[in-house]
Amino acid sequence: MKKTVFFLVAMLLISTMLFSCGDKDNIPGETSADNAQSLRRPDISQLELSEYITLGNYSGLVIVCGSESERGNAVWDKVVADAEVKKYPEEQVNYYFFQSKAKYEYLAKNGNDSYENIIAALGVTEEQMLEDARALVKEDLCFYAIIKAEGISLSKEEKSKNFDRYVKKYTEAYGYSESYARENMKEQIYESMLFDKMLEKLIILNEFNIEN
Repeated sequence: MKKTVFFLVAMLLISTMLFSCGDKDNIPGETSADNAQSLRRPDISQLELSEYITLGNYSGLVIVCGSESERGNAVWDKVVADAEVKKYPEEQVNYYFFQSKAKYEYLAKNGNDSYENIIAALGVTEEQMLEDARALVKEDLCFYAIIKAEGISLSKEEKSKNFDRYVKKYTEAYGYSESYARENMKEQIYESMLFDKMLEKLIILNEFNIEN
């Protein structure tokens, strides 16, 4: 899930930035109040999703992919591409935009350079960051719309049974300590479980032609 990888890497970066600065007031480019608000990830799961997105067909499709292991990514890319966003929840867009901007501000501060010079040198614009943020929000909207439509949820047993395995995945893939992941990343871990359960459902609902 692209947004999950982005979110975890961004949060790791910002956690490092906060600890290294010692105080959130030292983060460059924003006021401390703006930073505090931006670091709180909005909950869009309770929105009236039909006002924001229309899903395309997500079942009965025939999807071509290179291997069995690629089925999840292939069907997800198709579902997201075929969905239509009616309007974007701006708070969520701003959240992802801040994550991206903060990354470059952090690079600029560590390199004793300006934010403007860093993004120019990397060929990045704020317009591109905003488009990337909207793409991530579209994935969020698709995710919540599908789990609502299909009635997908996690039981207490599923959370308990899979928690240790997901903690291990987070520590190995993203560099978090086990204790940090257990204490501070439960919601992200449960969301990853829920997303994987949704992908399993999408795989069941569709057919795949494997091209070697």
